Amino acid sequence: MAFLACFIAPAALCAPVSIDFCESAANLPLPYMNEFAPLASPLVSPLADLNGESSMQNLAEFTCELGGNALPDCSCELGLVAALLADSELDFTGAGGVSHQMVYGAFISNRQMLKDFLGVNTYAALMPIFEPVVDLAFAYLTIGDGTFEEVQPGEYVFSGSGGYGIALLHTLPVALDPQLFDIGAYQKLPGYLSPYGDADADGYSNSDEFIASDNPADFVAGALDASFRGSESLTSGEGEGEGEGEEDPALPAATTLTAVLLFSIYALLGILLHPRGRRKKKPR
Repeated sequence: MAFLACFIAPAALCAPVSIDFCESAANLPLPYMNEFAPLASPLVSPLADLNGESSMQNLAEFTCELGGNALPDCSCELGLVAALLADSELDFTGAGGVSHQMVYGAFISNRQMLKDFLGVNTYAALMPIFEPVVDLAFAYLTIGDGTFEEVQPGEYVFSGSGGYGIALLHTLPVALDPQLFDIGAYQKLPGYLSPYGDADADGYSNSDEFIASDNPADFVAGALDASFRGSESLTSGEGEGEGEGEEDPALPAATTLTAVLLFSIYALLGILLHPRGRRKKKPR
């Protein structure tokens, strides 16, 4: 498996992979998807958000309802996957985060499953037209959060990137082994790549990074830099509230002496002006 081999010889097998998932979404072969086209057609927009609570049914006719999770898919969530695939130097495992090797291994292993089940010839015939679908489906499955369930024949509910990745496999115009629709069969990295994951292990979830970012590029950069949250620097105390966490500075020695002398003078004047032992006489 490429996932395991990647750790044995990472320099040889974990080479950078350049995939623009927004470009893949823009090049989806919708005319060839027939009735399944509505499942993928919203992805053409760079702001599409389709990996939330969703459902589909394929009975008399195909219908689907797609929800989101508040993060744009191709530019942000899949953009994070693309950045990790493209840079073999990225490695946050020392702090408990993700690495290029982990993402590369999972992505290649997941894609290999389709090739193994279809066979080399069928897979090669499929790719010229459906490569964008394959890229997207297995990138979503590499993120891996969510579920996919057939609640009754022809009716399905699914959620998260993993669930949507399985749904996309249904758009391929080839007979697929049921095991390919088993979300548990894939290498998944939701603890690092999903909205609740923390890719760079800086203590801020990817969703936190998105909220703090100004644009998708800021989000990806912040999610892969432990010194930034979104576009906000976390180094040298930047990003904290003004004066927050600071102690009052000690008074200089001269200022302290002056304060003591002034206090003594005021106290003496108070005694002279208001002697404690004197009482007013009561009128007779």
